[in-house]
Amino acid sequence: MPVQINEMVIKGAVGTPGEAGTKPAPKKPDAGMEKAIGKLSYSLRRQIVQECVQEVMDKINLSRER
Repeated sequence: MPVQINEMVIKGAVGTPGEAGTKPAPKKPDAGMEKAIGKLSYSLRRQIVQECVQEVMDKINLSRER
């Protein structure tokens, strides 16, 4: 019997435990800004997220074709 997912919620937190709610959320850096966030620059983190999204979309499209 196939399973259909109508809604998917993904939540995440960045930082150390106990840090939530103590500081306001940082503003999004400008496109040309290469400020290091943790150990990764903003552009590298953005690239990683884009690659993950693309991989997920590829897998969804493959499952639809079946």
